[in-house]
Amino acid sequence: MGWRRIEVNGKPFKFKIGNDAAVIRTDDQGYKDTRVVPLSELTGRTPDTIERGRRKKTSDGMITPGHIKEFIEKEY
Repeated sequence: MGWRRIEVNGKPFKFKIGNDAAVIRTDDQGYKDTRVVPLSELTGRTPDTIERGRRKKTSDGMITPGHIKEFIEKEY
């Protein structure tokens, strides 16, 4: 899966979601401000819950753009 774009408070960001973590970076600065964030930190769920949700295809395994937006609003 490639990079997805999201705009938060007028600033552009890119993100990519992997198996265990998401990579979030500012779109205008490239590699200068890149963060690797565990999925459990993004969602507040345990890694086991996320893995089970993905295996059983339930909402517990989903990482939504809303999770990314909430993290960006708190951390950037």
